[in-house]
Amino acid sequence: MEQTNWTQVLADAGVLWRMNYEAEGAHAELTSGKHSDGYCNCAKIVEDPELVAKVAAGIIAKLQSVLGDVKPDWVVGPAYGAITFAHEVAKQLGTKFGFTEIEYTDTGKMQVLKRFDIPENAKVLVIEDVVTTGGSALKTVTTLTDIGVTVLPYVGIILNWSGQTNIGEYTLVPLIDAKMNVYEPVECPLCAKGAPAVRPKSHWHELAR
Repeated sequence: MEQTNWTQVLADAGVLWRMNYEAEGAHAELTSGKHSDGYCNCAKIVEDPELVAKVAAGIIAKLQSVLGDVKPDWVVGPAYGAITFAHEVAKQLGTKFGFTEIEYTDTGKMQVLKRFDIPENAKVLVIEDVVTTGGSALKTVTTLTDIGVTVLPYVGIILNWSGQTNIGEYTLVPLIDAKMNVYEPVECPLCAKGAPAVRPKSHWHELAR
């Protein structure tokens, strides 16, 4: 069976951007405040339901190659980016669906389960859209394990920018595995060269031209 070139599929869909170091131009300021030379605009996938379904099917195929006959009872994704993809994966698998939500506390940003009552004996599959540091996915896993459910040991994702193969004890299963450079703003060599840092979604036509 011919393997899908997901990098090409998403590039053709205008989803992926990498900085062209040979040309003058901007670089990305991530939601975390860090700067990077790459970005995946998953909103461009979400606006195309057929592409969402295709991506979800690809994630399922990747996961089935490692999970075998093990089937989750629930599929859960962290808000907000992974909600659409986790829902479509759950739909195609015929399982229940839920999502964790961002909550700010004195100790930082958490992912909490507010709207769904997942039983303790449930097997849960976590789906994420993009992993840069893995923080949201790991916080979702922690929230789920804290309520006593069994989180399957693999996290299905669209794009792994992190260069990591695992987050904690959980193995990342990406459609695309590609390292992105991420910098603290005060240490960013792209800023030092005079390239402006911009929020990718609001400057997408400028970046992806």
